[in-house]
Amino acid sequence: MGTAKLMQNFTAVYSSDDEGKIPVNHKRMAHNQIERRRKVKINNWIYRLGSLLPGVNKDKKPSKNLILEKAVEYIKELRDTNEQLLLGHTSDVQGDYLVFIG
Repeated sequence: MGTAKLMQNFTAVYSSDDEGKIPVNHKRMAHNQIERRRKVKINNWIYRLGSLLPGVNKDKKPSKNLILEKAVEYIKELRDTNEQLLLGHTSDVQGDYLVFIG
C-alpha cells in the first residue's frame, strides 16, 4: 500500500493525553507491529524447543500445542530421572531418557 493511499485513508484522531499529538491510528499500527514481532519471537522459540525434544517428528511441522505438551512431559521425566540418580536408584531409571552430560 503506497504512502498516498495511506494518507488518503488516514483520519487524524488524536489522543488527548499526549502532548506530542500522535494520531491514535498511528499508535495502533505501531502497537500491532510490535505485537506481530512478539508473536513471531514466541513461535520461533516454541519451534526451537520442539527441535530439542525426543518423540517430536522433525520431518513434519508439529503444532505448538504438541510441542508444549511434549516439553512438559520430557521435563517431568528428566526431573524424575535426576531425582532417581541423586538418590542412587539407577535401576529405577528408564534408559530412554538417560543422557549423561559432562
